[in-house]
Amino acid sequence: MVAPQRPRTEQAANPRQEYREKFGRPARHVPTDKFFADIDEAIANKVSAQEIRVLALREVQRSRVAVDDKVKLFIPAARIASVYGVEDILHAINREPQSPTWDQALNSLCDFVCVRGHGIRFTCTNRDLAIKIGGTAVSCMGQKLIVKPYSAYERYYYVDLTRIPSDLDEDVIYDYFVALGLQPIVAPTHQAGSLMSRDRTVWFPNHDVPDALMLGGQPLREIFFDGFDSPVYVQHKKRSLNKVVPPSIAAKRTRAADQQRLASEAAATRRATSPAQRRPVTPVVATPPQPPLRDGNVILERPAASAAVQEWVKVTRHALCSTLPPQPPTTEVEVSTTSDSDGRLVFGFPVKPTSFELAFSDLDYDEPTAGDADCSAFINSDAVACSPLALAEPVGELVASHSVLRPKTNAMKRSEYRRRARKAAQDLLKMSEPDGRLAAMTAQPSAYAALVHASPDELAAVVEEHALLRLYSGQPSTSHGTERSLMHCISKDYPGDASPTASAILADQVPDDTYRDTARAYARVDLFFRTHAPAIYHDPIKVQALCGDTAVSSYQYSNFLLWTDQTLAALCASRLGQEYEQYLGAAVHGALRTVLDDHSQLEVDSISMASSADSEATSDAAKSTADETMGSPESPEATHL
Repeated sequence: MVAPQRPRTEQAANPRQEYREKFGRPARHVPTDKFFADIDEAIANKVSAQEIRVLALREVQRSRVAVDDKVKLFIPAARIASVYGVEDILHAINREPQSPTWDQALNSLCDFVCVRGHGIRFTCTNRDLAIKIGGTAVSCMGQKLIVKPYSAYERYYYVDLTRIPSDLDEDVIYDYFVALGLQPIVAPTHQAGSLMSRDRTVWFPNHDVPDALMLGGQPLREIFFDGFDSPVYVQHKKRSLNKVVPPSIAAKRTRAADQQRLASEAAATRRATSPAQRRPVTPVVATPPQPPLRDGNVILERPAASAAVQEWVKVTRHALCSTLPPQPPTTEVEVSTTSDSDGRLVFGFPVKPTSFELAFSDLDYDEPTAGDADCSAFINSDAVACSPLALAEPVGELVASHSVLRPKTNAMKRSEYRRRARKAAQDLLKMSEPDGRLAAMTAQPSAYAALVHASPDELAAVVEEHALLRLYSGQPSTSHGTERSLMHCISKDYPGDASPTASAILADQVPDDTYRDTARAYARVDLFFRTHAPAIYHDPIKVQALCGDTAVSSYQYSNFLLWTDQTLAALCASRLGQEYEQYLGAAVHGALRTVLDDHSQLEVDSISMASSADSEATSDAAKSTADETMGSPESPEATHL
């Protein structure tokens, strides 16, 4: 199978670049010379510190009001906020004609922020004017955007109730929260005209989460109402509380893991006790790795640039794992990919694997690692593996150029290979090209296991750039055309001689601190699996075997295989993640827990989204059964905002 390739399409236009070519690039604001001269003169005349303070803060005086007098307003504009920066947006609003209401409020407006992918947030320091401009139109980039109406009660705390049984009385919901000592206000979560959703939002006259919603120090995440077997899920306004897994889902996940473990153990027992019943398999024709020579040497031949990814994995594991577990003969399975959305490829298999066996080996390192993992996937009693993942020619040449092996056959001591591996790990921290790093990790993935396991402070920049690479690789083709190089994409989004740092770009692309930390966690986990379990990572059918019912998918627009957040989360929740967890260092363990928390939230949201499919005629018993079987593929769009 050939690695995912970006389809050849016409180069997409860059609206931001076109705007700047037409209207000029917005310049950084610099105070006037008179402003600086006034401050210099005040300092020279030794005026009081308070007078200097007033002068120094004169440019931001409009924002210097009491917090209670600051009214936060928002303009929904997902497309504009995805394409343009705040400097372009301010330039456009200032350039285009506005309504008299907006012009009247202009001197009370400040602190504009572009919330990437959502809209424009700003502050009004006059409550009366804030009320007036709410619901009015603002012209920006030739579009009429509507300011979200201001409400004095928008700071009220709320929870969303999802998957509510159709025959549950509203009074029962009200009485439940009254019994907790709260004053609830119950409303539909979604309403259009006279049409309203079954989901409910319960508001409370509190600006923070009420103590009554924190049971034993844990947030209320589900409610079992009398007479109903299925829980009603609770989503908090405070997103961090939604990381706590609802108890019923945690129990279901534990049962599923136990069932998967028992099924794998039973399958292993059948294979061990009834070898005669196995159907004949066609073993993969491959040259087995050469065993170590008596003098401690190991014979390694560098794969050609046209070699499949699995060949590179085999070489590095042979060099750094002197005792690899035996693998059963396997039948190659051809896999296919389909694009369910622009930016994502879903892998398909003729028959999905039915069981798996995990095997772990120690890596020959002086430094600690979490060990090397491999997996045997089975369809019934037949061991299967994915057909070779070929690299595109230029990508294969890039991988070969980053190999620690020379083109000719190498006969070297294992200690020499370890020395080269340590040097390669040090060089990885110095690389400035993210694609080059992935090429090096493809050439000898196990060589970087100790570095990723230790996760020193120096690795933070690598994680940051890898998070950016994952972000851009999943963007639709309309954003950057056929280009797959991260640096090229960044240069289009941030033109100029000096691009911002990866940290600054990530903050610009993902403004929310929680989501940004989650993106870093997925990047760190991705680096961990590709260096500690490369034989699994680069075999989609093994990944599918571990992920169970979750359809595995990768980002479409990358030179290298990059599993999506949903697939990585499923790997973390699988037996592989469970077996690894106790051996992880602090940084990787923290990332794993963050991914699992995010996975739990996506699972709750998926169940909530599926609730609309429930029929009112469905009995309670049928609903209870549906709870165990209903689900939908997780997607970033399902995340509760």
